[in-house]
Amino acid sequence: MLRNRLSAVEITIRTLRSPVQAEALQTATAAIDELQGQLLLNSSANNSNHSQNQPPNIAAAKRRCLSYISSCSSDTLESCCSTGDFTGSGGDGTGGVKSVPQVELSALLQVPIDERFQKTVIQCSLDDQKTIKRRLQAILKAIDGQQPLSTTVGQTQQHQHQ
Repeated sequence: MLRNRLSAVEITIRTLRSPVQAEALQTATAAIDELQGQLLLNSSANNSNHSQNQPPNIAAAKRRCLSYISSCSSDTLESCCSTGDFTGSGGDGTGGVKSVPQVELSALLQVPIDERFQKTVIQCSLDDQKTIKRRLQAILKAIDGQQPLSTTVGQTQQHQHQ
C-alpha cells in the first residue's frame, strides 16, 4: 500500500525565471546550438581525420567555444590570475582545490572574451549560467576528442524546459 502511494508521487523541480532570464537563456542556448551544429557538420565531414591537426573550421569552433567559456569564467580568471591562486571558490565539497574546470588556463588566457555572449549569460539565472558553462566544457572535451559530441546535445534544452 505504501509502495503504491510512493509510486504515485512525482516531484518536479523548476528554475523560476523572469522574462529577461528566459530570453537570455534562449539566446545563449541558440548560440551554443549553432556552435554545436557547426561542429557536428564538421565532424561528419571529417570523420576519418582524427589527427592532432584539426581542420580550420574545427579550430575556429574551438576558439569560439573557448571564448564562450572565457565569457562565463572572466571573474574566476581575473581573481586567480591577479592573486596567483588557481583554485576555485570552494563550497562544493572540494575544499576550494579546484582548477578552472577541464580547461587549460593558458588556453583561456589567449582567447578574448565574447562580450555579447557574456552579457547574455550574465542575464541568465545562476543555475542556467552553471548549466551553460558545463555544456560548453563538454563541447570543448568533445572537440579535444575526450568524449563524443553527441553526449552534449540537448543538455541545455532539457534544463531550459524545467
